[in-house]
Amino acid sequence: MALELLAEHTFPKLLWYVKNPDDYVFNLDDVRDPDVKYPNQKKNGKLKCNPNGKNPSDVWRIPKVTSGANRASKERTPHPAQFPIEMITRIVKASSNKSGLILDPFMGSGSTAEVALREGRYVIGFELEKRYIKYAAERLDEVSERIEMAKAQGTLFRSEKRLEL
Repeated sequence: MALELLAEHTFPKLLWYVKNPDDYVFNLDDVRDPDVKYPNQKKNGKLKCNPNGKNPSDVWRIPKVTSGANRASKERTPHPAQFPIEMITRIVKASSNKSGLILDPFMGSGSTAEVALREGRYVIGFELEKRYIKYAAERLDEVSERIEMAKAQGTLFRSEKRLEL
């Protein structure tokens, strides 16, 4: 019983390592939390906080991807161990630059590859299960099509902050 309770309340632990502490990528401004309590607070005439938002905390509150009748997440795929797009987006933005290369050695349904393409990164992924490879390929074709359409219609969306692909 205690083990079941623990399993219900687990969450992924993400560890961030660098090979060279003098040469790494961490794009803090891309992952700042825009929800600042007093965004225009000033001290001696200068803004007291960063206009891009506050530093992200160690705990990210991101809804999990759910499944089941009448409660499945919009982003749900057939893969049983899917990470939320919001979490992957934060990781990709923080730890890579535009036109950078993302490696996903356990590609599954292609969530990381989808985020990489949306965020202007290249991606290499590996997957052993043929059914997930097929699903990921279809998913990435769909995303690529939407990206191409958005580029073709670029002038229509320049006034929007972010285009949902």
